[in-house]
Amino acid sequence: MNINSIGGCQALSQWSDYGASKFALRGLTQALRFEFDEQLPNLVMTNIYPYYINTGMFKGFQPLAEKLIPTIDQHTASNRIYNAIMYEESEVYMYWFLYYVDTLMRCLPLYVSQLLYKHLFAKGMKSFEGRKEQ
Repeated sequence: MNINSIGGCQALSQWSDYGASKFALRGLTQALRFEFDEQLPNLVMTNIYPYYINTGMFKGFQPLAEKLIPTIDQHTASNRIYNAIMYEESEVYMYWFLYYVDTLMRCLPLYVSQLLYKHLFAKGMKSFEGRKEQ
């Protein structure tokens, strides 16, 4: 049995509801892993941390970090997610080094990580359009 969740744990200005849902998803799957460890040994949970995928959802979002870490092609992302589920991986970061970036950001004092997120990601919201309703 597989349970899969997709979300990154990044809090940004103007995305509080999105960020909160991703933090909750990470906590929920971690708690479920502990709860079901002995009861359901064949249960596999996969957390996917995709970064930014070139879909309409992120239209106009241009963070400074994009110069360092490019947006992920949606077909590449879907193939990676499929393979992660098939190989029963527990956590998947689309770019392997984002695991270390995520860990580092959680170890920094809050004001330092906020400053970095603000300059690397949050300023990209100024040009954000998102997916338009049709």
